[in-house]
Parts: sequence; C-alpha cells; structure tokens
Amino acid sequence: MLLETKNLGITFGGLKALQGLNLTVDMGEIVGLIGPNGAGKTTVFNLLTAVYEPTDGEIFLDGKSTAKKKTYQLNRMGIARTFQNIRLFKDMSVMDNVKVAFSNETKYSAISGIMRLPSFWKEEKRIEEKAMELLSMFDLQSLVDVKARHLAYGKQRKLEIVRALASNPKVLLLDEPAAGMNPTETAELADAINLIREKFEIAILLIEHDMSFVMGICDRLVVLDYGKEIARGLPDEVRKNPDVIAAYLGGE
Repeated sequence: MLLETKNLGITFGGLKALQGLNLTVDMGEIVGLIGPNGAGKTTVFNLLTAVYEPTDGEIFLDGKSTAKKKTYQLNRMGIARTFQNIRLFKDMSVMDNVKVAFSNETKYSAISGIMRLPSFWKEEKRIEEKAMELLSMFDLQSLVDVKARHLAYGKQRKLEIVRALASNPKVLLLDEPAAGMNPTETAELADAINLIREKFEIAILLIEHDMSFVMGICDRLVVLDYGKEIARGLPDEVRKNPDVIAAYLGGE
C-alpha cells in the first residue's frame, strides 16, 4: 500500500479533532475524503504533511513510517499537496512557479549556476522541457511568461497542481481542487486528473465539496463527520448510505 494511516488521531486541548482513522490509498487510485465543514478533512492533510504531529496512530508512505519527519522531508519522500487557499508565487511567471518545484532534482553544481557554465544551461533546458510537458497537460503552455497573479482563478488552481506534480510525487493530495471553477473548468480538471493517474501512476487523495465531481472521478470514498469515519466504499454505496445523507449529502 502506497499511503496508509493506522488509528490516526490528533487532540487539540481536550478536543479530539480526528480519531481512529484507518485510510489506504494505492498506486493509480483516486480516493475522495469528504464530509461537512469541520469534519476533519484538512486536518488529515495537515497530519499527512507534518504540519501537525499526530497524538495517536501512525502514517506510512510506501511501507515506511513518516514519524518525526519534517514537511520538506516528506516532500522528498514523495508527498505533494495543494491547498484550499492557493499558494503560488504571484509575482513569478507560470514557468518559474513550476521550475521552483524541480529544485529537488536539479543536477548542476552551485558553481555551474553562478558561472552559467554549459552544464547549467543543459540542465535548465531539461527542466523547462519537463515543465512544459506538465503545463501542456493542463493547457497552460501558452501562458508560460504570464505572472501567476494575472491568471484566471481556475488557471491558478491548475498551476498549483502542476507545481505539485513537478516535485515527482508518489502521493498527490488535492485540497478542494475544483473550488471556484465553472462547470467547463471542472470537467477539464477531471480529465486532467484522470490523465495524471494514467501517466504517472501515483496515488491521489482529494478533498472536495463538489459532489458530482467527487462521484465522477473517485474510485472510493471515505466520509468523516466530527473527526470520525462514518462511511467508506464505492461512490454509489456512499451516496445511498443513510448516515452520509444525514451528515452531509442532504439527500442528493
């Protein structure tokens, strides 16, 4: 199993924000984590990326415990994420936003970079070609020189996903990737995420409030309410679950 949590939980003061979560996501799988506001979904992402340290349970990436790892170490191990609130470098170009994420695999020396030796330019070309390939998957290739702040909201969302992919993750965590998108953009995003699954064979865990998006793209769903799992299964099974209907879906 690529990503696994065992009895994962965290307590803030006397409040149990998350308890007893047993979650698995395998290579090539898209799993949705859903639930009402305050259910603990983003808390799970913060635990998986070492923003928070769990008070209970364990997290395993590719069979290895992530205990005591820092966020940057987990990124190097293969976990990448996007955020509810977009966190791009707004005054940098689209291309430069993506190139930053390739820093873990840059192969030229500091001297080559300072002196602009041939090895530097060769590596720069390689990175730009890889960045352009990723940008093309999201139809952003014509915007490489545009500053991130000047992109439409939906394109900023896509750029954040591209930047996450540039770190070559094993597991991609998407926090409300379709938020603020119109129906056309949402459909394009779904196609792009399916392409990511096929091309990169990575595990994808996503949080999303757009139920039609979730039901259409996810292989499995896990539902949280008040920090506890209340249901899991195939999308159609979850849709019909009375506990889920009561807690979140409102009979949809």
